Amino acid sequence: MKNSTKVQAHVGSFQDMAIRFTNVWNQASKGVEVKETNVKSLAVSLGRDYKNVHHDVSVVLSAGLLL
Repeated sequence: MKNSTKVQAHVGSFQDMAIRFTNVWNQASKGVEVKETNVKSLAVSLGRDYKNVHHDVSVVLSAGLLL
């Protein structure tokens, strides 16, 4: 059996996103390490093709949903 990694994706309102962003920003400003990922590790963790994940991320970025 292949080891799996859980990835959490959150869908919510703009207000929810703003609260989550503010919390992460405050943690980072206090020197708390904030985990980031790249497209390759995201694709691997999702078990999806890199090219398709890259496309999806590009669409989400162009929509202004990721920074």
